Amino acid sequence: MLRRTLKNVAESFPAAQFVDTAFGPFGVLLTRASDTIGAHVAALLAADEARREAALEARPPLVVATDASKARNRRGTGLGCVSNAGAHHMRMACDARSILEGELLAIDMAVARFMHPKLHILTDSRLALACIEGTCEGRPEIADVVERIRNRIKGRTVEFSWVRGHSGHPLNEVADRLAVAARRCHDANVSPEVASTIANNIVASLKNPLPETA
Repeated sequence: MLRRTLKNVAESFPAAQFVDTAFGPFGVLLTRASDTIGAHVAALLAADEARREAALEARPPLVVATDASKARNRRGTGLGCVSNAGAHHMRMACDARSILEGELLAIDMAVARFMHPKLHILTDSRLALACIEGTCEGRPEIADVVERIRNRIKGRTVEFSWVRGHSGHPLNEVADRLAVAARRCHDANVSPEVASTIANNIVASLKNPLPETA
């Protein structure tokens, strides 16, 4: 009521200035305090984000071995991949025409299923690595898989390494057995439930903890 009355008579006092909201020294202090608190909170959030990024960077990569299995004179390859944490996947790629295509499809399956920001992919195919690195080109279907792999790993830290096949490397051996099982389960028309049990039994044969490096 008083504010309204003063506004009504303001023209009678041209030397006086009326404001809607009083903002004296205390208001200035409040503004400064608010700005300081806001800056402090922003700094805390930035520091927390930096710590999370540093912790993520310090974590070792997830190691994943991949392999493929192809029967002679038959189209299609079994695919297998397993991580050093014991997670695993297998499937049949019925349209794969070569073991190279199968090896690349196994790698593609690994980078698609294991969405970790840091991966270390192990393969026993030097030719597959050469295709990914761009030092070897294959048929159009090979190039399509390679392009898909490259797109999947954009923005992620992914390292590829070669390991000698059938040399006793635990992850490689399990990936190989998963790939063979995927092919044989498909050929025998095994149910998904039984195939899953077979895969779990294969992975269970590994000794824990699994190796973290090649």
